[in-house]
Amino acid sequence: MADFQNSFTAQSVCQPTHDDGNVLDSLITAEHSELLGNIDVHNPGCSDHKLVTAELDVGRPSACHRQFTYRNVKVVDPVTFAARLNAKSVCTAPADDVNTFADQLDRDITDVLDQLAPSPTRVKRCGKRINRWLPDDAVAAKRLRRKLERRWGERSSILIESPTGKHAGLQTLSSPSHDSLITNSDCKKEPATRV
Repeated sequence: MADFQNSFTAQSVCQPTHDDGNVLDSLITAEHSELLGNIDVHNPGCSDHKLVTAELDVGRPSACHRQFTYRNVKVVDPVTFAARLNAKSVCTAPADDVNTFADQLDRDITDVLDQLAPSPTRVKRCGKRINRWLPDDAVAAKRLRRKLERRWGERSSILIESPTGKHAGLQTLSSPSHDSLITNSDCKKEPATRV
């Protein structure tokens, strides 16, 4: 223990931690570390060992954020886009050189898109990868399921999966057989009571 403490470390417990007067418990940190504070030794009354408490000065690690820019091209009207692009220099005075024309085309299209569909910048917290242990077919099935959920949104369709986890098809809950079962049921809806 003495060799360990001499290698640029410090023992933070300076009181006996056993009823016999021995220092059995250690809190060892770097020599000039401010990691530990308010170190105290308490007698719990139920053991010959004492309880060592300390406050650790550790901060919560900052979350990983990712900044991204996107453009919602779904709101762009093709007729308006074509009319504004026709008024730009790429159509009124195109360049003779191929590289200059490519730069001109890129600049004018970007200008029109900035007017019709501005590209905002957002910050998103990076999620944890929770599917690292899943096989590739399970990851593909999860992606397909999520894709179908996004596509159908709030509709009453559910994804039916086989026992192997493969996609088997869609089944709509609002089928006539389900409607008839609900309509012809014996359950009576009782009025809600207010307190």
